[in-house]
Amino acid sequence: MQKTNTLIKSQDHEVLKLSVSHQLPSSFSVPPPLTLICLNNSFSGHSSLPQSSSHFSYCMLLIYLFFQQYMQLYYDLSVIKQNLRLYIYIYILVQFSQSYVSKCLVNKLQGFDWDSSNKQGGWYNTLMNSVGQIAKAGVTHVWLPPPTHSVSPQGYLPGKLYDLDDSKYGNEAELKSLIDAFHQNGIKCIADIVINHRCGTKQDGRGIWCIFEGGRSDGRLDWGPHYICRDDTQYSDGTGNLDSGEAYAAAPDLDHLNPVVQQGLTEWMNWLKSDIGFDGWRFDFAKGYSASVMKIYMEGTSPDFAVGEIWNSMSYGGDGKPNYNQDQHRYDLANWATAAGGVIAAFDFTTKGILQAAVEGELWRLVDPNGRAPGLIGIMPKNAVTFIDNHDTGSTQQLWPFPSDKVMQGYAYILTHPGVPTIVRFRFQIKYALNYMYINVRTFHVLEN
Repeated sequence: MQKTNTLIKSQDHEVLKLSVSHQLPSSFSVPPPLTLICLNNSFSGHSSLPQSSSHFSYCMLLIYLFFQQYMQLYYDLSVIKQNLRLYIYIYILVQFSQSYVSKCLVNKLQGFDWDSSNKQGGWYNTLMNSVGQIAKAGVTHVWLPPPTHSVSPQGYLPGKLYDLDDSKYGNEAELKSLIDAFHQNGIKCIADIVINHRCGTKQDGRGIWCIFEGGRSDGRLDWGPHYICRDDTQYSDGTGNLDSGEAYAAAPDLDHLNPVVQQGLTEWMNWLKSDIGFDGWRFDFAKGYSASVMKIYMEGTSPDFAVGEIWNSMSYGGDGKPNYNQDQHRYDLANWATAAGGVIAAFDFTTKGILQAAVEGELWRLVDPNGRAPGLIGIMPKNAVTFIDNHDTGSTQQLWPFPSDKVMQGYAYILTHPGVPTIVRFRFQIKYALNYMYINVRTFHVLEN
């Protein structure tokens, strides 16, 4: 028998003390020290947070135990009933929860993986069957795959941007029905916006695939090589502006400094909102054009939520492990978000890289020299989107995967820290285990006695 005395901070900052006794079955193993360590949450913009170094330690323990027990006993209702008091205790903690983080109610699910385009019957139709389950899990926003015609089945080499019927995920009508179903369940939909580059559908007189078709009869987004960055010499005719960001070798780099390009893409995104029903954006390869251009797109489309992919390499030591100090990496993310207008968020690649090294027995990495979280969440939590893996890093690509035997520890961390946590669909069972308790579990403040 294990007795737990817990202090829970209430809304008026008085302390409520609960003494709860519960039986931990032998199937529960003591989790690693990660669940007993919490970072100092004195983040900028959140000065009201208490300064204890163990804010969420017991919360993390409970979540880890809950994950472990749920995954082991998924089909064993008798054992779940035997340990019902433990689950009731978690529920009691949730009911006394207090939210301190301004964006705590944004919980994002990546609603696809790298191979979703191969799903028989179409991915939109498949996902339609999970809308109710996703809603029950407390998800507020679902990130959907690139919706347009594309040279590649996954959608990341787009061509006719207005053509949503020639997508491997399904057609325009199916997409609209899916978005409507999410909206009816209180969930907003994020479109994967791939606009750094674009594939030509016709060849010019030189035999270069650099003639773009928009997919409409009115000629919208019908462009030629003039709208390609002139330093992209493989495709350009040399008349465009220089690229304002990093090059993308697989397809023509669009000239985002051209006002016609800016206006055309802004109109297209607003069409995705007004006619298709999308609420916000996930910008693919956002480092391919300047932050000042991103600010133009943000101001011109006013998304409910937006996040950009700025995936740069971290600094590594001679042993192949990340260096302890990753300030340059996270400040690059913070500076980009600020230059882009301060509203858009960035995927917190810094936290991912540090966390997946820390869970391999190096937990000292999880606190920076100032006692803060070492990633973007430690300096700009309102603009940080945390994640364990996505369709690139994990899934079947495995470009930078989180240690497979430490995934639950990773989710315990991001669910109990500031930022907007993202659960990828191939890990969705972990998300669903918390059901509607999820939103509150990651926002309450627990002190150990």
